[in-house]
Amino acid sequence: VSVSLNKYLFQPKETVVIEGKATKESGESLEGNVNLEIDGKSYRTVLEDGKFSFTFNLSENIAPGIHTIKVIVNDSYGNHGEKNITFNVTAVPSFLLVEVSNKSVFPNTTFSIIPKLLDQAKGIMKDWVAVKITRKKLFAKETFLEKIVRSNEPILFRFSKETEPGNYKVEVSYQEMKNETIVEVLPLEKISVVMEGNTIVFENVGNVPYKRTVEIKFEGKIN
Repeated sequence: VSVSLNKYLFQPKETVVIEGKATKESGESLEGNVNLEIDGKSYRTVLEDGKFSFTFNLSENIAPGIHTIKVIVNDSYGNHGEKNITFNVTAVPSFLLVEVSNKSVFPNTTFSIIPKLLDQAKGIMKDWVAVKITRKKLFAKETFLEKIVRSNEPILFRFSKETEPGNYKVEVSYQEMKNETIVEVLPLEKISVVMEGNTIVFENVGNVPYKRTVEIKFEGKIN
């Protein structure tokens, strides 16, 4: 049994043409059936005058890498022959995702961003992906992060303590592919109190005005 393909490197959804010949040891052509096993699926065609041809299309989500076609030939006299042939499928960037560890964060709190570039079978691709964090403000756009990272590698990011409450867009892009998610910066009403000599210093360490009542207690004797 001899087998050949129309080519040996394919993209998803492309057409594969298998052609083959089968002869007896004497050189006489065989007539019979041909069974083809490809990625767990079975197909059948007919061997005529010692030759066969079979065509099929690859699925759009076929896994990248090496695939094997097993060809089994049988005739009515019990003659049997087998042949394996392999072809390769290219990994095609097909999905772009973005994951964040927290959808809502307080300022000055670290969270992670994971961009994920996936191939047609949803396997991780280790290519470079652009990551941005932006926010629209009136007629302008503020950019808080702009970085190129490997797919599936986390980025740790922390908004400064002065960052205003609101929604911030986390964008990922790869060539013409884009995706985004929203992270909300929560309002934080907080102050720090420090005694410097005889002076009490209040500092707003939150991201909104502090409007609560502050109670000060003095302990000990007042001269």
